[in-house]
Amino acid sequence: MATTVGLLITVQILDQIPQLDAVQPYFFSHYWLSFADLMREPVYWDDLTRNLGLQALYAAVFGSAAWARFTTKDITA
Repeated sequence: MATTVGLLITVQILDQIPQLDAVQPYFFSHYWLSFADLMREPVYWDDLTRNLGLQALYAAVFGSAAWARFTTKDITA
């Protein structure tokens, strides 16, 4: 749990460095506050769709890595 919190703090600090503008949109915490746009009238969909796409990409990459790891285990059900 400490590693997760440390990673989150590190990524949020990196998100504030102007020299990293090229990679900031790919940080998993970059668009986190965009879910507040659901409460607006009208709903501002630009950052919200970017966030959903980015989170889906992270879920697909790490989900497939977890699937690959679990399929190599010698566990029978």
